[in-house]
Amino acid sequence: MNATQRRRTQNETMSRIANEAIEEQESPGEGSTAAFLCECTRPDCERLIELTPQEYRRVRANPRRFIVRPGHESGDLEEVIEARSAYVIVEKLGEAGAMAEAEDPPA
Repeated sequence: MNATQRRRTQNETMSRIANEAIEEQESPGEGSTAAFLCECTRPDCERLIELTPQEYRRVRANPRRFIVRPGHESGDLEEVIEARSAYVIVEKLGEAGAMAEAEDPPA
């Protein structure tokens, strides 16, 4: 993995850390949604994704998986696992996946 790919993967990890804090603070009722940051590789992305904390935890259960806005996928680092209208679940591949696992904050 080159330096640019490494930096892009780190961008996703920083968004995930912020989303962990959001998930801890949010306690909406069953089925209610919360606004989570797009966990894409774009350093300037500030897009939000509405999903339930249960949906977020389901994605978070695998440290290689991230939630991103449709169109924010990085085909050189990840593959789409699931596509919804408001978000896409991507899974990091190869070295990017290993890096995501190594930098995974405790859930």
